[in-house]
Amino acid sequence: MEDFRFHDLRHTWASWLIQSGVPLSVLQEMGGWESIEMVRRYAHRRRTT
Repeated sequence: MEDFRFHDLRHTWASWLIQSGVPLSVLQEMGGWESIEMVRRYAHRRRTT
C-alpha cells in the first residue's frame, strides 16, 4: 500500500463513528479536537442516494 498513511486511520475512525450515530460533541471529546469544525473535517458522512 503505497498511498497509505497512518493518519488516514483517524479519518476512517471518525467517519465510522459519525455514521454510527455518535454525536459530533462526543466525537470531538474522543478525538481531542478543539473545534467542531475540525471534527467535521475528519468525519465524513456517507451520502445517501
